[in-house]
Amino acid sequence: MCKSPNCKHKRKAEKICTVPGCGGTFRIARGLCNTHWLRWKRGDKTIQPQESEFESTVGKVCSVDGCESDVYAKGLCDQHYQRKLRNGSEHDVRQTRHGTIKAARPDLFDQLVNKADGEFTLGCAAMVEWICQQCGEKYFATVASRAQLGTGHQDCARLFVGKKNKNPKPGQSLADLYPEKAAMLLDQSLGKKLKPKSHDLVWWKCPECGEEWQATVDNVVGGTGCSGKCMAGKSGYKKTMTGFFYFLEKPGMLQIGITNNPSRRVHHVHAGNGWRLVDMLENADGRVIRQLESAVKNRLAALSIDTGRRAFREKFDGWSESWFQHDLYATSICDLLGKLGVPMPE
Repeated sequence: MCKSPNCKHKRKAEKICTVPGCGGTFRIARGLCNTHWLRWKRGDKTIQPQESEFESTVGKVCSVDGCESDVYAKGLCDQHYQRKLRNGSEHDVRQTRHGTIKAARPDLFDQLVNKADGEFTLGCAAMVEWICQQCGEKYFATVASRAQLGTGHQDCARLFVGKKNKNPKPGQSLADLYPEKAAMLLDQSLGKKLKPKSHDLVWWKCPECGEEWQATVDNVVGGTGCSGKCMAGKSGYKKTMTGFFYFLEKPGMLQIGITNNPSRRVHHVHAGNGWRLVDMLENADGRVIRQLESAVKNRLAALSIDTGRRAFREKFDGWSESWFQHDLYATSICDLLGKLGVPMPE
């Protein structure tokens, strides 16, 4: 306590050791100072301590109705004592100041296995048992998570989220992004229901040989085709198929390339990266288009026009066939071939 003479705080009476002639006041316990307390603990029979002011809890049970646990402190068991320290009352979780499940949420009350739990408040952290309205299975969850967060049966929630994420958004289905792949589906109604990156296993029909095979959507979009009778579904450029030589433009950059599928390669892949189609040349003989690309790349290297890693720091799709406009600029394929000295294929 404060020792100032002007302090208005009440002074606590000092306790003095009860042993005659001691007068000690340090760490009084059961009427003894520290010195005599230690002597008594060591077996000195000449020292008689006072009776403890605290009532013994040995053999007593918790004062809360229905609880048979041993008393921990203040007539309560450990669980109810900690609840009283946390909430202010050992019965605080059943107070109705926030509304009970039965009164405020009759929809949740119908899902309770034990209707007696309907007296819990909506913010209670008690773990109770519920019945899922979707599948009828029983599960455990806290009242607060069900009432405030809206959580439910985890297994049904996973199924709902999976079905919700499985449906493609408008304009993002397989039929919208890859119409040539959707046309190969044996069931045409799936074109609007599948995503291009879906792992669903479905049946396909090859447009070249008519063979039917089963494969996942993402594999077919990536280039997997029928089992060897034709090359309609194979990835990469095929010289035996019709070839396309394209010329693209981007602010400050130009690019050439070849493909058998301009719809996907040019209008989807490159267009998604910001490239604009300037001109395109088609030839039924894919070997002619392959030779044209090789001739253009050789002339670019001969004229010391940097492409690929010599021109760009970061790699991107088609960077080995791209260059800066200030090195060489052209407005069409014919103009480009003329400046490079490459003859136009017949």
